[in-house]
Amino acid sequence: KSIRPPRLVGPARKPPFYVGNPFTFVGGGEARWPSHCAWLDYELEVALLLGGSVDAVPTLPDVETTIARHGAFVLINDFSARDTQADELCSVSFGFVKSKSFCTAMAAEVVTADELWAPGDKGPLFEPGLACSVEVNGATWGEGTTGDARVCSLAEYVRFAALDEGLFPGELLGLGTVPNCAGVETGRWLAPGDRVTVACEALGRLTNTIAAPPPGVNFKYYGEDPTTRVSRLKTATKLFAMALFVPPFSAIAFLSGAVAALVWPGPGTSPGLKRIAQAKKSQ
Repeated sequence: KSIRPPRLVGPARKPPFYVGNPFTFVGGGEARWPSHCAWLDYELEVALLLGGSVDAVPTLPDVETTIARHGAFVLINDFSARDTQADELCSVSFGFVKSKSFCTAMAAEVVTADELWAPGDKGPLFEPGLACSVEVNGATWGEGTTGDARVCSLAEYVRFAALDEGLFPGELLGLGTVPNCAGVETGRWLAPGDRVTVACEALGRLTNTIAAPPPGVNFKYYGEDPTTRVSRLKTATKLFAMALFVPPFSAIAFLSGAVAALVWPGPGTSPGLKRIAQAKKSQ
């Protein structure tokens, strides 16, 4: 089988998405800081709320009809544990396991699809796009529009999500982070007590206060026994050995990992948590 890293050799062949947790949604108010995270991030997204069903063998015209007749749009903030996400993608090597499912905030205003979208991605949602912004403690941290940088059409995304499974009334499909409206893009990270407001033209505003993390947050060794932790040397040796049996492209990645295991001390205190520590010292 061929190995094809999508982001290195071209765009993904299929619309990428993950399946979240419907039981950890919140409105405005407090947003949870998970115990396995030190680098907490925000993501401003518009989401499609379905009021009708999509068949498990959908056609694009049928999907477009369902969206137009039974769809609506709402603003969400997809909080993300970036250190956990990086660890999952590098060590677990598939999907998002715990990095996305702990808390998603959703605004109260819902706008029917016919006001913002029409088949062929016509309408203000994508042409020219709705203006969006992120504010943290009153300062602007990001601005963008919903018309920027799309992987596929809305109907293609919904069709792929429904393929072989179907979609049902009440399901919510995030449309992806609006460019420049996530901290990982701008290098700015949340801290406990931050007041985060995401706003989108026609969809209103959503404000959350970031809760304090549990004591001793350290995602890298969460739940591990320090006495049985794998040594740096053992990790490097394993990666060197694996590099001998994989294609050249993958070998480079494994060799880089082996060197990093030996010389990289690991992430320091996250900027968000460091900001809180510095504030306490200055008091």
